[in-house]
Amino acid sequence: MKNFLFFPLILCCVLAGPSMGQCSQKPEDINPCDLIAIGKIITTFPALKKAKNETIGRSSVCNYLDKYDIPALAVSVSQAGLHARDSLSMLDSSYKIENINGLGEDAAIAVQQANPKIGLQTGIAALHIKKKSISLNISFFRISIQQNTTEFERVKSLAEEMLEKL
Repeated sequence: MKNFLFFPLILCCVLAGPSMGQCSQKPEDINPCDLIAIGKIITTFPALKKAKNETIGRSSVCNYLDKYDIPALAVSVSQAGLHARDSLSMLDSSYKIENINGLGEDAAIAVQQANPKIGLQTGIAALHIKKKSISLNISFFRISIQQNTTEFERVKSLAEEMLEKL
């Protein structure tokens, strides 16, 4: 259980860490909790109950918590690299990185591969979207999101709304 709870922190650090690129708007000055109303998140994910902004290094992460105050969704902003998939490529081989069309200038997802031995199912673990020199990072920890589903379309809609504020 301790390792399970530590994973969200590591994933946020990887996604929110420094990348290449120059930016007129500094990612560390952006509060990711201000990118979208909490009500819209809760409407899309009824299991989430509140948002909590936390600082990890120089970056700010908005953790959306479930009824047990455990992060289930995290949103962060970082300096963009050349391609959205670059930041996700640091994840190990248990993730498949795929490009996504129609979001921002460049977008990619990390899909967790199933591992029945430890109870992991295939599902989207992270969405990384580049807009100019900033990247929007959305990570899923206790929410099952599958590709080509209504839920994923809702996530993309939320992401588009967040991008408008960047």
